[in-house]
Amino acid sequence: MEKWSSEDNIIKEEIRVTKRKTFKTLIFSLLAVLLVSLSYGIYWIYFEQTFLTGSNSPDGNAEVEIYEYGNGLLRGSEAVKVYFSSDGKTIKTKKIRVDNLKESNHKERYNATWKNKENVTITMRFEKSTKTISYNFSTDVLIENKSDQSNQF
Repeated sequence: MEKWSSEDNIIKEEIRVTKRKTFKTLIFSLLAVLLVSLSYGIYWIYFEQTFLTGSNSPDGNAEVEIYEYGNGLLRGSEAVKVYFSSDGKTIKTKKIRVDNLKESNHKERYNATWKNKENVTITMRFEKSTKTISYNFSTDVLIENKSDQSNQF
């Protein structure tokens, strides 16, 4: 009789240990999935970049690319990032706040005009204002202007 109760206790202890290990593994797995999902969500909202538009200089050596920076949950992205590249290497970046309240951000809001092979002016027509940035590739000078006027499409 004692032999059976001793074996029963051993089996019950093994079952209890197995259940505890399974529960710990399940909790750890759920926390890992939650952490990965949360990390991707933060990346998607604040850091993901989506190409909007670009323009090459007349001689093809310089390039301007505009990326949507992040994805807002309700109103879309709050910023764009402009990359100024020369000979395939990024030489300057500028993050610009999007001045939209209700309207979406799209590539038609941006116009890059090259004065010559080294000077570019980018006009950004947002819902509440117009922003203009001018960049000189030879002197590395960036000038930013803003005018408050309504630009609803």
